[in-house]
Amino acid sequence: MKQLVIHKGKAWVKEVSSPQPAPREVLVETWFSAVSPGTEKAILERSGLKVFQTLAGNRGKRQQGLAYLKKKGLSATWNRLREVSFSEASLGYSLAGVVVGVGSEVDRVRIGDRVACAGAGKACHAERAAVSERLVVSVPRDVSLEDAATVGLGAVAIQGVRRASPAIGEIVAVIGLGVIGQLTVRLLQASGCRVAGFDLHPEPVAVAREAGLEYGADLGDAEPEIVLRNLERITGGHGVDACIITAASTDSTALDFACEITRKKGRIVVVGDIPINVDRNALYRKELDLRVSCSYGPGRYDPDYEERSRDYPYSYVRWTEQRNMACYLDLLRRQRVHIRNLFRDTFDFEEAPEVYDSLLKGDLVTALFRYPASSRGGMETDLRADTDVQTDGGGQEEPGAEQRKTDGSMDKTGVLVNRETAGKAPRRTRQTGLSGPLGVALVGAGSFARTVLVPYLTVLKKLYKVAAVCDTDGLRAEKAAAVFPGAYATSDYARVLVDSGIEAVIIATRHDLHAPQTIAALEAGKAVFVEKPVALSREKLKTVLDTAVSTGLPFMAGFNRRYAPFSLRARQLLNKVSGPVMITYRVAAGRLPTDHWVKTPQGGGRIIGEACHMVDLIMYLAGSRISDVSCVGVPAADGALDDNLQVLFTMENSSTATLTYTSMGAEKTEKELIEILAGSLTITIKDFSELFVLEGRIKKARKRIRQDKGHLMELKLFRDCVTGDRESRCIPMTLPEIEHVSEITFRIADGVKKHGVS
Repeated sequence: MKQLVIHKGKAWVKEVSSPQPAPREVLVETWFSAVSPGTEKAILERSGLKVFQTLAGNRGKRQQGLAYLKKKGLSATWNRLREVSFSEASLGYSLAGVVVGVGSEVDRVRIGDRVACAGAGKACHAERAAVSERLVVSVPRDVSLEDAATVGLGAVAIQGVRRASPAIGEIVAVIGLGVIGQLTVRLLQASGCRVAGFDLHPEPVAVAREAGLEYGADLGDAEPEIVLRNLERITGGHGVDACIITAASTDSTALDFACEITRKKGRIVVVGDIPINVDRNALYRKELDLRVSCSYGPGRYDPDYEERSRDYPYSYVRWTEQRNMACYLDLLRRQRVHIRNLFRDTFDFEEAPEVYDSLLKGDLVTALFRYPASSRGGMETDLRADTDVQTDGGGQEEPGAEQRKTDGSMDKTGVLVNRETAGKAPRRTRQTGLSGPLGVALVGAGSFARTVLVPYLTVLKKLYKVAAVCDTDGLRAEKAAAVFPGAYATSDYARVLVDSGIEAVIIATRHDLHAPQTIAALEAGKAVFVEKPVALSREKLKTVLDTAVSTGLPFMAGFNRRYAPFSLRARQLLNKVSGPVMITYRVAAGRLPTDHWVKTPQGGGRIIGEACHMVDLIMYLAGSRISDVSCVGVPAADGALDDNLQVLFTMENSSTATLTYTSMGAEKTEKELIEILAGSLTITIKDFSELFVLEGRIKKARKRIRQDKGHLMELKLFRDCVTGDRESRCIPMTLPEIEHVSEITFRIADGVKKHGVS
C-alpha cells in the first residue's frame, strides 16, 4: 500500500506494507483523509531541523542526551539521535473509508461497514489503516465519506467547545481561525451562541464570515483600540463570556488577548499549541477560569480506553472521544454544521507532496485527500491477508495447547523433572562449518529492536543476513529494513515463515506475542531466538518448550545478562573457588507510569517482564538451580506491588542470594549493582560497565567505554547454535534452565500479587 511519510522537512508518498490489526483494532481501506494544516505543518517544519538545532531549543532533551551519552557511549547515543530525529514519520489523524478486516475481539464493527477514524500514528494518510475500535465510528447513511473524513478535526473542536461550557445566547470568542477554529465557530453557532472570531490574516476571517460569524477581525492589521471598542459594543461593555484559543504560537500573545477580552468570572479554553505563560494578575483580577482541552476528549492517550477498549461508563463520562466523534457526524447528518465552504479542495493522494508544499507556503487553508478505493466504489476484491485477521500481531493463530501433550511430573520447585535431557535433544542445524551469513527475519521493530538489536545485527553482518523485518506497523518495518541491504519489510508473519531464504527468526515483539510467534516459527521449521520472557503463563511456556523438544530445532531465549563480558569473567573467577557463594543484587529499576505497557496484560508485569533477567543471572553466577525462594513486596505510591520487592534465594549448592528490585531511590542511581562473595574473593559489577575484583589484598578493576549487557554475545551464540559452530565459545542456556528460571519468576510474581509476602 501507499502511505505519506515525512523526512527532513519533506513529504512524499511511499510504498509500505499494509498494517495488520491487533485483536481490538479495525483495518480500514481509506477513501478520504483530512489534512490538519496547523498541526501537520508544525510537524513537517520540526522534521526539517537538524539534531543539534532540536537539542539547542530544548533543555530537557539536552540533559537526556548527555545522560544517555555517559551511560551508553557515543555510538549508541548517535544511533538513538538518528532514530529520534532522522527517521521517517507519518502524518494525519482523520480519515474515512470501508472496513476490510477486524481483530478477533472486535464485535461492533463488521467488514464492509462505512466508518470514520481518528488517531495520530494510526488514522494517518495511507491507503489502509489499523485503528483502535474506540477510535472508529460508523458513518450515517446521509453523510458522505468525504465529509466524514474530517471526524478527527471535528472531535477536537467539539471537545474544546464542551470545555468552554457555552450556554444559549452567550458570546464566545474564537482566537485562531484555522480549520479547528473554523469548525469551533460553526459548533458554537449550532449551540445557540453569538460568536466573534480573530486571526492574524484576513482570509480565515472572511471564510468564517461566510459561515455566519457575527464579528471578526484581522489582528495582524486592525487597530487594537477599534477591536476592543467593537467588542465592548457587542458585549455591552462586559467582555465575552468565554474565549476558545485554537491558534498555535510560540508566545503567549493569544492568551494575553483572551484575558483582556473575557468578562469577569469568564472561561478561557486552550485548544491550540501555545505556551501557557500568563500574568497571574490578569487571571486574578477577573477571577477567570483557565482550562485546557485534550484532543478528542476523555479517553485520549489512555491505553485502557484506546488499546484495551475499556469504555468509560456512560452515566459518569457522557462524552468520550468516540462519542464526540459520533456526535460530530450526527451534526453533519442533521445539517446543523456545514463544512462544504471550508473543505473546498480535494486532491488525489498522489498529489500529497505538492499539497504540503502549498501548505508551507500558505497557499492552502484546508485539504482533503482522495484515494483510489473511492473511485472503485468498494473494497478490493482480494482481502486474503486482511479478512483472516489473527490476534498475535504476526499473522499466525496461536496453536491450541490441547493439541500438545507431554508426560512428566513436577518436583518440589515446580519444574518438569523429565526435561533434564531436553537441553541435549538432537537439533537440526546447518552443516557444521558451512560458510556464509545466517538468513534471519527480525520480528518486531519497536524501540528495543531498533536501538539494540538492529545496531548489533549490523555489526554482525558477516554472521547474519537480515532478509526481512516484520512488524504490524508497515512504516516501522520499512524503517528497520532500510538498514539492511536487500531486506524486505512486511506486516505478514506468515510470509516470513514460508520464506525458504530465512533459516531463523529473532522475535522482539511485545511479551504476550512471544509464545504464539515462537510456536508458529518452530512448527514452520525455523530456528528461534526470542526475547525474554518466553511466555507469560506456565501453560504457554510448557507448550513452547514441548514444541522446541518435538521439532528439535535450535531455540534460545534472550536472557542476555549471563553473556555480558563481566558476567562471563565473574563466572570464570568463581569456578576457581570451592564452596557456596553469597550474592547481593540491587536493581534501581525506576518508576514506570501505571499505564505503561509492561504493566498491562501485554507485558505481564515488571517481575515476569524484567526481573526474570536477574533471576537467571543469580542462578548462573551461583552455578546452581534454585531450591527455595521467598519474597516481600513494598507497595508503590500507586499501589503496585511489583515495583518494589526483595527476594531471598536458596540454591541447591547451599549458595544464597538476595535481589532488591525497586523503583525507589535517587534518579541518578546506577541501575544494577551486583556483589558476589566467595571464599576470599569479592566481585562487584556496576551497571555492566565496571568490574572490581578483590582477592586477598589484591584489587583489580576494569572499565568499559560503553555498557555491555551481553546482547552482542548472545547473538553470536545463537548463530553458533544454528550452524553448529562454536566461535562464541559460550554455552547456550538449556531448555531445563529456561523452564526453571521462568517457573521461579512465576512463583515470585504469584506471591507478590496474592499477599505482598510469600
